Amino acid sequence: MTTLARAMDAGELSMAPSTRDFVPVPPSCRPLMNQPSPLTETAPAPSGATALDRLAADVGEWLRTGQFELAEQMMAAFRARQSPTPLEDARLQALEGRRLSHAGHYHSALQKLLPLVPLLETARLQDELTAVYIALGYSMGCLGNPEHGQEWVTKAILRARREGRSAELVRAEICQGILAYQSEHFEDAVLHLERALALAGDLDMRAAIHTCSLNLAQMHVAGALRAREGGAATMAAHHAARALHYGEASLQMGLTLSAHQAAMSLDNLGQALWINGQHDAALVQLAKAEATNPGDPELVGEVRMIQGLVARDQGDQDAALRFLHEAFALASEHHLLVLMSQVQLELSRLYEAQGHLAAALHWFKARHELLMAQYRERVRIAARQAELQSEADIARHARMAAEARASELQRSHRELHEQAERLARDASRDPLTGTLNRRGLDQQRAPRWDAGAPMVLALIDIDHFKRINDQFGHGVGDEVLVRLVQVIERHLPDTHDLARIGGEEFALLMWDARLDDAMSLMEQIRQALAHSRWDDLHPDLTVTLSAGIAERQAGQSFRHLQEAADVALYAANRAGRDRIHVQHHAA
Repeated sequence: MTTLARAMDAGELSMAPSTRDFVPVPPSCRPLMNQPSPLTETAPAPSGATALDRLAADVGEWLRTGQFELAEQMMAAFRARQSPTPLEDARLQALEGRRLSHAGHYHSALQKLLPLVPLLETARLQDELTAVYIALGYSMGCLGNPEHGQEWVTKAILRARREGRSAELVRAEICQGILAYQSEHFEDAVLHLERALALAGDLDMRAAIHTCSLNLAQMHVAGALRAREGGAATMAAHHAARALHYGEASLQMGLTLSAHQAAMSLDNLGQALWINGQHDAALVQLAKAEATNPGDPELVGEVRMIQGLVARDQGDQDAALRFLHEAFALASEHHLLVLMSQVQLELSRLYEAQGHLAAALHWFKARHELLMAQYRERVRIAARQAELQSEADIARHARMAAEARASELQRSHRELHEQAERLARDASRDPLTGTLNRRGLDQQRAPRWDAGAPMVLALIDIDHFKRINDQFGHGVGDEVLVRLVQVIERHLPDTHDLARIGGEEFALLMWDARLDDAMSLMEQIRQALAHSRWDDLHPDLTVTLSAGIAERQAGQSFRHLQEAADVALYAANRAGRDRIHVQHHAA
């Protein structure tokens, strides 16, 4: 899930999703980074204000309402009518920088604003400074540098507190909360947004209340999923409850603002209901979100993704795949990279859960390639930002970018390698007992067999296993298989290989073992199993095994060795079971 930011009227912030989070993040809301989002709400110019003061107040209103071209035209007209002083020129440039940031031209905004800061600070232009600080932090967050953005917004917070500018403090706290989340500082993010929410409530700043509630709900959805993945059930439940609380609050406020904000709130509440396990209610809210704003591909794509996850949780794998593929098609068509990445992750997980390991690996690799392309773009943007700094800063940022890129490439390659190894391992292992399966046994055996290594093969059967299943249930039967493996493995050296090759049949490859030693080992295992206690499963349950042993002969194929061991196992069963039989003359 991708965002924490929502467009607002009344001058509240709309921020982008975390650009630092390369780990699959849970479904959240979509980003609105490229939508005009006022960063300030300028108060009317006081009596006795200059023409530039009045223009600044008007520009703040035009930015708030998205009238960027009008703001640009009126600033140009002011320049044409007046001969601004150097300080007035700096104020005009600051207004232009804020306009660029509102309009989504973040790098241009930085180029315009950064050189002005020393002059504005020297002249103690309080109104411009706080707004410029927030615009700088906002733009840097949008360009993937939230840590540096936080430094600027901290200045805005301190100035707003010192001067008692409550409305500006609300906007700065919102911005700081979202930047903190982008920097993966969850607790700080919640703290800043809850402060902003309380203050916005006191000031009746409805759009700010909506934005805070929306973002807090998203953060808690993400927190619940991460806690759940980490096995922290209590923390996951806490986050889920908070997500639902803030989701309902955001909807209550969003319905009073605009269709766009109402749709975001409905989507938001749908996710909160989903994470609380209220699947039917979640689907209702998601459908309402799409109906409220059906022309928004990002919202519809995210709705499809959450519908897919709901279907997955309800056990409808076919519907889950259909919804996720629809979400990916929308994201691809409209070049929604963050949504694409999230859907790729969920498709990889879903295919892996279904046992389609090749498909899972395909989607995992595709996501890896997309994330690396995004990372390279962020490195490029970071380098462009560095050009605005001193020569020392340029060198420092370039070095940090190179080190970060190398570290990320190494981490991503390691993650891809580990994922591939895990998928390959899962394909060669028996999911119940964890031993090798037939495929894994063949892979493990081939090199040493081809090298001519001596080996004794034992084929092992649980006696009367069908009777155990019929009398005590398949759950007990499964536990018997697991415990048998545990008993065997306690007696095995690391050089031997154990595999489950049938329902209750196992193959034990005892490498470099003499026949007498192999017989002794199997007898130890047989006795250990016979003396094991089973009354925790059922008081009437007893478990024994039979085994057939054959020693590898010169020039013999593995298939012939198996046949010899199978003959020995058959003989053990005919002799009454619970015994070991050796085939001394393997064919």
